Amino acid sequence: MKLFEPDIFSNSTNLFLESCLPEAEFILREYYGLKIVGPLMQSGGFEANSNNYRIPTNHGDVLLKRNWRTPEIFELQLQICDRLRVSGIEMPEIIKAQNGRYLVNIDGTLWCVSEFLDGHYFTGARDETERLLSFIIRLFETLEFYEEPDLPIIEFIDKGVLPILEQYGDSYLVEILEAVLSHASDWNKIGVTHIDLHPRNILIHSGQPYIIDFDSICLQSPEVSSSFAIVKLMRQYIVKNG
Repeated sequence: MKLFEPDIFSNSTNLFLESCLPEAEFILREYYGLKIVGPLMQSGGFEANSNNYRIPTNHGDVLLKRNWRTPEIFELQLQICDRLRVSGIEMPEIIKAQNGRYLVNIDGTLWCVSEFLDGHYFTGARDETERLLSFIIRLFETLEFYEEPDLPIIEFIDKGVLPILEQYGDSYLVEILEAVLSHASDWNKIGVTHIDLHPRNILIHSGQPYIIDFDSICLQSPEVSSSFAIVKLMRQYIVKNG
């Protein structure tokens, strides 16, 4: 078993290129009132599946990322992320555009800007793991009181995760997830939850875990999503510590 690496759900894709600099300059200037004051830098501390870029501006470093989800859904997900941050859940601050919205829609491509936080992915170290487990408990306890019927409902099993994991030879995860999913039909409670907490969606900043994935807030059984998160995160812990 190896430490977590990008898998079928988090393959690196070239979503943002240096050639996007003029577009980035336009978005930050026209919609956020920000001026780029240095070169774009690919961020090593953020999730692997969306190649976010750190951009120095006249008001500090920010992260600009783009998305192709439904605008209404993504705006709602960003609103929820900001509510979580305000309530004490550690997340980067999402910076509102000058029109008061969390995203900018340019010809169907959605853009959002957040503060940039230095850090590293969750490594599985013991001290990180203790803080992360406490963090996950606080997160799910907070989300339990959210009611957002307009969020999409995600059926975990529809991802076809077991055949994919079998293809990649991860028998350990297959065995655990089979056990989890065998009881999924008994978990009828659907609620607001984060469906993709894995090591590369957790940033350790100044020793504290932060969620850095904004568009995985959906409706699902919290038991299923939390079990998926624990399997992925504890795999990192087991491999790291033996």
